[in-house]
Amino acid sequence: MRDRDLTDKDQFVLLLLLPFVAGIALPVVTASVDSAAVWLVEHQILVDRDVVLSLPGTAGVGLDLVRVILAAAVFVAAIAAGVITSTRRSGPM
Repeated sequence: MRDRDLTDKDQFVLLLLLPFVAGIALPVVTASVDSAAVWLVEHQILVDRDVVLSLPGTAGVGLDLVRVILAAAVFVAAIAAGVITSTRRSGPM
């Protein structure tokens, strides 16, 4: 094992810290989101009507059903890629 590899304990601690970091970063990000939300609506990345998932601090701007399904598919693909990569790296058990 190299010195830079994360142990299981290190990874567990990082997972436990993630909600706290997100809780600190989310207000900072949403404070600067107002002008970004206008740009994202203009470029049709976010929508301002038929919103299924509203983003905090954007006054009703968010994702419609198609964009929610697409975001979920990207999330599932990222998780699957991580699992495949980790199993290939560790080898068969």
